[in-house]
Amino acid sequence: MSLRVTPKRPRRTREWLRGTVLAIAAEGFSEQLERHGYRPEVISNYLGGVAHFSHWLTRTRRRVEDIDEALIKGFLDRHVAACHCATGCTRRRLELRLALALLLQWLDRSRSFARECARSGGWKRSWPSSNTT
Repeated sequence: MSLRVTPKRPRRTREWLRGTVLAIAAEGFSEQLERHGYRPEVISNYLGGVAHFSHWLTRTRRRVEDIDEALIKGFLDRHVAACHCATGCTRRRLELRLALALLLQWLDRSRSFARECARSGGWKRSWPSSNTT
């Protein structure tokens, strides 16, 4: 599933995410925000911040596995402070900090889930028996 373009989720955000290290993760993150009741405007703003961060990650050849609090702090303190990225990208530190803190929490939970699946031999689903006699 790809990010839907709506008035609250501008095409620019989708285009900025395309081909970046967080392109796939952004959809899951967006769905998580929706499930937790975030308003569409807030989700759109947070995704704009994630798109800016992802664009920077890709340009600086970082991987999803590299994302931690220190990397986010460096992005905010060094890159955003002197940012010359495209007009319209999210540059508001508070909004970026909130979005990226939530992203980091989501990524950490996703990583834990993936490790648990790997440790237990994969995702197993038990189906009811079709034999009900």
